[in-house]
Order: sequence, then structure tokens, then C-alpha cells
Amino acid sequence: MLKRLLSFILVSFFALACRESHVEEVKNFRIFVETDTPALKYSVQILVADYNRHVGFTALSVVDKKEDSTSTIHFQKDLADDGRKLGLGQWTALQKQTVAGQFNQTETMTIEYGMELIFDLDNFLEKAAYIQDPESEGYQHLFHLFCHEVGHGMQMDHTHTEGSVMFPSISIHGSDAVDFDDYFRSVRAFLDDPTSMVSAQQGHGTGHRHRQL
Repeated sequence: MLKRLLSFILVSFFALACRESHVEEVKNFRIFVETDTPALKYSVQILVADYNRHVGFTALSVVDKKEDSTSTIHFQKDLADDGRKLGLGQWTALQKQTVAGQFNQTETMTIEYGMELIFDLDNFLEKAAYIQDPESEGYQHLFHLFCHEVGHGMQMDHTHTEGSVMFPSISIHGSDAVDFDDYFRSVRAFLDDPTSMVSAQQGHGTGHRHRQL
């Protein structure tokens, strides 16, 4: 009996000693748009395409089925009436642990990041009428708002720097003074550099809100 116990301890110690641990972070933001309104879905697709163009590669994608998504966009009626908020953004994370190999075991912790975005329905619909005109104030406002909430979905916080995409207030008329270059540099760093990630042990982030001017 003692011999069996010692053998079990030795085997268990050997297995633990030979186990390697890896952390794999997946930042594949597949968005499901929760609406039956074609104009809203189309507008999100245009905004996503413009967003990816600014990033320089595919940072976001839109999927047709919720089960294929890691992220969601909702539209809420009268969101702006509650504290004058035009959007909400929050990052999420799902964790999965796998162990492969019988003797030289490899333990992999996969963290898949996503986001949950909510936009005021009436404001979004009103500005979506200009979705075909990137030079219009309506489009500029909507793109700024979209980038701001996606920024929260990529773990960015508000900043006190006026002109920043992540400044808490967004003009309803759009603005040429917004520093998109600095914003998209941060996006590229988040997507490419693992050291830019913050701990996801809590499993989700804190939602952020902002007011219109």
C-alpha cells in the first residue's frame, strides 16, 4: 500500500513538474447587431468598414448569428433621456482552460475578449441618415460616438484631454478637431502588443458613460 502511495506521489509530482503553462489572448471582435431595422445594421457595417480602414487591418467584423459573435451592439429607446447618454461601452472576457499531453502536459488559458455596446436609438437613427456622406456633421458625430464606445470595449478609459476620442463629451454636430490618429495608435497597440492588456481575472470590465455637449 505504501509503495503504491509513493508511486502515485512521484507520478503526480512528475506530471506537475512537466506541465507548461501558456496564456493565449484572443482579440477577435465579431459583432452581432441586435436589431431588425435594416438601416441600423447597414450603418453599423459602414462604421465598421471605416473603423478598419483607419486601423489598417480588420479589427472588427459583423456576423449574422449571435452564436458566432464575441460582441454585441444594442439600441435602446430614450437612452439619451437618462443622464443625456448617447452610448455605453463595456469590455468583456471569457476564459477557457485546457490541458493537452499525457506526460509533458501543456496547460493553456485562453482569454477571448469582446465588448457590449449600447446606443441611443433615436440619435443613431437620426445620424444614420447621413451614413453615405462621411463629410457630413451627422456622420462625423456617429463615427466619433462609435469609436468612443468601441474604445471602452478595448479597455480605454475617459481622458480629460479635449479633442481626444475618449473625452467624455461628444459634439452632436461633429468636429474636425478630434485626434483620431492618437486614438488609432492606441487601438493598434492594444491589438498587437500583449503587454498593453490589463488583467482580466475579474472576467469583465466596468461600463463607461458620457454626455453629449
